[in-house]
Amino acid sequence: MDFFKKGLSKLSAAAESAAAQARAGVSGASTSSSARDSSSRAGNSGPAGGGGSGLGPEGADPASLRDVRFNDRDPNESHVQFLWTVFEGAPEASQQQDEALESFLEGFNACFDGWFPPPSDGSNGAGGDGTIVGCADGHPTAVLRGLVSSLHRAHAKLEAALALGASGAQIRTDGPNALQRAAGLALLNACVVATRSAHNRAWLIRLGLLDALTALLKLAMHRLNVLGNLAAMRQPGGRGGSSMGTAAEVAAQLGVLELLCAHGASVLSNFLDADLRFGSIAGGLGLSDMSDDGGAVADRTGTPAAAPGARPAPESPAVKPLLECGGLTALVEMIRIQRLLHRAPTGSEAAARSLEGLLLRTLCAALAGSAAAQHSLRGAGGLEMLIEGIGVDATGTHDAGPAPPGGRAGEVTDGDLNGGDAFEALELGALALDAVRRAVRRNGQNAKRAIDAGAFGPRLVAMLRRAAVASAASLVRDGGAEGDRAGVARS
Repeated sequence: MDFFKKGLSKLSAAAESAAAQARAGVSGASTSSSARDSSSRAGNSGPAGGGGSGLGPEGADPASLRDVRFNDRDPNESHVQFLWTVFEGAPEASQQQDEALESFLEGFNACFDGWFPPPSDGSNGAGGDGTIVGCADGHPTAVLRGLVSSLHRAHAKLEAALALGASGAQIRTDGPNALQRAAGLALLNACVVATRSAHNRAWLIRLGLLDALTALLKLAMHRLNVLGNLAAMRQPGGRGGSSMGTAAEVAAQLGVLELLCAHGASVLSNFLDADLRFGSIAGGLGLSDMSDDGGAVADRTGTPAAAPGARPAPESPAVKPLLECGGLTALVEMIRIQRLLHRAPTGSEAAARSLEGLLLRTLCAALAGSAAAQHSLRGAGGLEMLIEGIGVDATGTHDAGPAPPGGRAGEVTDGDLNGGDAFEALELGALALDAVRRAVRRNGQNAKRAIDAGAFGPRLVAMLRRAAVASAASLVRDGGAEGDRAGVARS
């Protein structure tokens, strides 16, 4: 229990230091920040946004930002601080450290589950001496550094749990609990929480979070790709190969790895676009109206739409480091794998469709206002992949493909009239089309490549036809339901 005592001694030293600062009046200027922390912590219904008053605008140099420390007068934050000091005192790379990290993450996620920093207009620049007391706008740099280093360790643990051999084909099934612990889902959830803050994002970019996260996602995608291809070859009720395992074992692995990718995509979304910042992992799809300037007209009630002549949205500060670590290529590959999974009999088709929607929206955010992202997408073959998604129906066949028996190519089906999976496929097609629109905007090379790949031909016409019929069918259904209710009221 030496590590526990060491943690307690650190906590005591921190408390004494805080008391000394208070007596000297050093922290007087920053106590106004702690007065806001209760309104920005769990249960806060404020807007999901970035910045943080007094911590600088989006993309600020973290060296210019004051550090944050937990407020020891707040019972929730003081508890998280205690758990953190216990983790810091644990021996490096030991079972005690793993257990202490698990306890800290549990406490951190519980304390800040509904935490959304207030948006910042950048008018209150950060700087000066001292620290900010309370986590109204961000978290201590030491904690952020710990999250990044823990992601590196999670990569090694996941690699060992998956037992990837030289060929990557070996499948080991030690049970979902073991894989879930190795996947670091609680750690990734803490990263989702932390990246809601512009202060935290500025530090996490410098600390290398995007590199660590991309490496972890690539590892998960490697296994998902193997599972998806083997599932496509599986015979009903049987095995797809000697190394694949039972359907239940495969479903367990798919569920954990898909959740890992969903957490990772949410972290990337937090970096790229405020409109995509989540309080929790999104389970469904949402389409936002799009403005002429290539940015999303805000989904939230009361947020004004962009003016017709407004400037294009500026490139996110996270785009450059995301491109440097291969994150955009990983996004493209994740979308391709999700399409494979929701067309194969894996039992995770609905989750794959939802995750594909989140990934497409994240890719759209990366492409907004970034010529570098546009060129990188073209180099990764992402344009062709997106265009394939424009004309794919719910069964995974192409709208512009061969005509069905007794019908015509792109013919409207009963699924279009009844909604369901066909409507979800239409939503995904619209998101893919929006990504193509952003990719070709003011980019002649991408526009030529998209035309050559058939982006604006029969595939698009078929999707528009389906959209028109689905819209009309929805109006008819809604009108019929209103009529039925009116008849019941009169009787």
